[in-house]
Amino acid sequence: MTQDLNPRLFFHAALLAGTKLCLLPVGRVSLERPVEISPGFVLYPAGHLTREDLRVVSVPEEAYEEAWRRYGTTTDDGQRVLEATGEDLAWLKSHATQVTAEAFFNSALLGFTIDVNWDRFLGPTTHADHLSILEEAMACGERVFDLVRFHYCNPFTTVTLPGKVGLLSPSQFSAGLFYALEDHESYIIAGEVITHQIVVGLGLEIGAHVSVEPLAHGEVGHIARQGLMLYTQALEASTETAKFIQLMNLIEFLAEPDRYQGMADAKRAIGRHVAKDLADYEAIMEDFKYLSSRGGVSGPNDGLRHNIVHVGKRLETLIGPEERIAVFKRLARYVCVPLGHMMDRSASSWGDIEAFRYAAGEKLGF
Repeated sequence: MTQDLNPRLFFHAALLAGTKLCLLPVGRVSLERPVEISPGFVLYPAGHLTREDLRVVSVPEEAYEEAWRRYGTTTDDGQRVLEATGEDLAWLKSHATQVTAEAFFNSALLGFTIDVNWDRFLGPTTHADHLSILEEAMACGERVFDLVRFHYCNPFTTVTLPGKVGLLSPSQFSAGLFYALEDHESYIIAGEVITHQIVVGLGLEIGAHVSVEPLAHGEVGHIARQGLMLYTQALEASTETAKFIQLMNLIEFLAEPDRYQGMADAKRAIGRHVAKDLADYEAIMEDFKYLSSRGGVSGPNDGLRHNIVHVGKRLETLIGPEERIAVFKRLARYVCVPLGHMMDRSASSWGDIEAFRYAAGEKLGF
């Protein structure tokens, strides 16, 4: 193991401060050696870590078999039953997933530290306590992978997208390992958290060059995080029609995050943010008519979103494959330019973004 990225050594200072080490499986990624993909987040190749590295004392499959050996009974009609209540039942529901140590450690694993109520973890009132801890950890990991998807994934296809952080493929269960330094022991818990996954393509190849900077916690940083999450959802959409609608909704969000405004106002805000010159701005305004709603006395409305939302048509039947690629390239520009700008200014207030747009408008002659 690379010593400087050994999880117990790399995260030692944070563990001494009372946080817990979390390892979450990540599917659809391939890498040859551990990579710190963001400060405090290390991605380990499949098979790189072992249960002995972190002294795993509880694995769902093994604990489930042990529960049957110790507490299983046979009814009068010959059926085998397993009865449990309270804390035992909460753990049993995790054990019933029968996730194995082999499957867990044969996945790429994202390691980071997280605050966990250890008493609640060891003595859950219900299975929901474990799911809540797992969901919080998965959300933390997904925020990092939202940045990875933004910077390193092709926005025009799903085949290179990594899997959801925490989902243990090929099972339908999410799983996580939690390690406490003070006890020098760890537990694997599992449950049903994620409702869908991408199955097309091989995913993302991650090399030592892959690195993303965390966002600051300013007002713009919080908006950018939400924008990145919505961008991920659009990339993972099951159809091009759904992707188109989600990207259009994201454009409206980036134009004005705090309140709804129509596309007529949203396109002007995005146009100022994106346009290189006045001619480019005017072309963007015309493009948004085509993307959203374009009609009049000369003929029926041929705007794409209008026909999808109000007429029930599909993008795949409205325009051909080459035109769809061109549309998504333009949408990617309208999303990624302002979103990237917000990420670069994540410590700022929203007023700074509005000031930037006002100044950009002045340069365009408004």
